Amino acid sequence: MSIPFSEYEIQFNPFAVFAIVTAMTLFFFIYLFPMVKILHRTGYNGWWVLLVFVPAGNAIALWCFAFGRWPAVQPTEK
Repeated sequence: MSIPFSEYEIQFNPFAVFAIVTAMTLFFFIYLFPMVKILHRTGYNGWWVLLVFVPAGNAIALWCFAFGRWPAVQPTEK
């Protein structure tokens, strides 16, 4: 199917839309969902996972996560 747009024709491919939606769904379940579960177990908010979509934000978040204090882990008192 083609959509007229000025002098150009835009080709619409339903299979491409299906492939993109499927890839995004797989990305969510394979990568983002486990990350949210890990963040919740360490005491962080699950919305931190959105930094994956920010360029260099995910690297900064990884360093903060690795070397920062985890709210769910209580320090032991002697």
